Amino acid sequence: MFIYKAEELEENSIIVTKSNEIVFQGKTLVPSVAMSKKSRENVLQICQEEQNTGCLCIAIENNYNFILWKEKVTPTPEEIEKPAPFTLPTPSPADKPAPFTSPETAKSEPIESEKKNKPKPLIDQNFIVACEKRLIEYVGPIGKMIVEDLYEENPHLSKTELVELICEEIPKQEQKEEFKRYCRV
Repeated sequence: MFIYKAEELEENSIIVTKSNEIVFQGKTLVPSVAMSKKSRENVLQICQEEQNTGCLCIAIENNYNFILWKEKVTPTPEEIEKPAPFTLPTPSPADKPAPFTSPETAKSEPIESEKKNKPKPLIDQNFIVACEKRLIEYVGPIGKMIVEDLYEENPHLSKTELVELICEEIPKQEQKEEFKRYCRV
């Protein structure tokens, strides 16, 4: 069995809610990832894969989601690799000095690599702030952190997908529907 109810484990003094480690079946477990209650099959699959590799993995179900707890791996002294001595790379003929730019130009123009690597956000900041304010009405001050965390972890999501994730954090169905109407998705 991989999934356990948090209340049952707390009642039997197996876990302490605020703990960063638990001892389960004689092994130390640490929290790994939180997953939506809709992801039950994925949770079971992850735990099964961990067990197949010889590591203990359980999911603790609370009112809002599953928290995966995986066996804490502590490397032995032999496994800890000593850092290699630092050596400077030798320049190749293909390396050439960067063109000179004045300080004014450098401040106003983003570097080419920044232009290419920095994806444009799919959701504007005003929408994020509006979601935060509304979620605070339902779950309290932690609503702001919830929205920020969900957006930072999933910057590729559309507004509709983000709203769906936020709704998973709202306990009452009526409030979920109200939140969706407010966000017009």
